Amino acid sequence: MEWHIGRYRVTQDHHSGIVNDPNAWFDQPQDLIATFRRIVHLSVATTRIVAQLPNLDSTLRTEPGFTVAT
Repeated sequence: MEWHIGRYRVTQDHHSGIVNDPNAWFDQPQDLIATFRRIVHLSVATTRIVAQLPNLDSTLRTEPGFTVAT
């Protein structure tokens, strides 16, 4: 979310002068809100999935033939 907000700003290319205005990407103001809702939903879902993943270190240690170099 922080990444998206940090990049959501009007910018202008120094060489071409082309203006990139994210506000122009949406026909209706509520479309912007819907986009942020999707980003938040995706972030929460990703966090839940990652939290359910097994610890990679402990998973590797149970594999046959796995040894830890010390």
